[in-house]
Amino acid sequence: GTGTYTRAFALGGVAGAGDRRIAPVAAALAGSATADVRLRVAAVRALARLRNPADLSPLLALVRDRATPPNLALEAVTALGAIGDGQAFETLLDLWTHPWAAMRAAAIAAVAKVNPAGFLLVVSSLAPDKDWSVRAALAKTLSTLPADQVRRAIEDLCDDADLRVRGPALEGGTGIEVLEPR
Repeated sequence: GTGTYTRAFALGGVAGAGDRRIAPVAAALAGSATADVRLRVAAVRALARLRNPADLSPLLALVRDRATPPNLALEAVTALGAIGDGQAFETLLDLWTHPWAAMRAAAIAAVAKVNPAGFLLVVSSLAPDKDWSVRAALAKTLSTLPADQVRRAIEDLCDDADLRVRGPALEGGTGIEVLEPR
């Protein structure tokens, strides 16, 4: 069909079934500036569901292109995290200073998936983000990593001045044996 929703559901269904034959179609739609952005998002999500490093190129192109609609770029960042290939590390790392807090949070989560060791090294050297939602997302991301490697960072987030950060930090600290009060 030619309808946006019909094609979007088809992309999701075929990708959900794991059929790689949809990858070239999804990549072409994701990169098509003339396609409806909702269809482009569905195409990016299809590529994410396939989790194949061969699909990195169109996703990286979307993230790097400043003309990409912001929500589509955000989906591409999430897809890169889902694929989990280290080739996306540098591109994702560049987004840690993006002006949009949602993009910084998504990039943090994606970097932790594509290169956990590199993520821990970089995050340990950064000042806390100015936006509480990014710090809360960081707490959630840290909770996905080995507790012995993130204990101190989660403890710091448990002491955050903003209560909206403390909740996710405390939830992230549930896998840590003891969070010492300071």
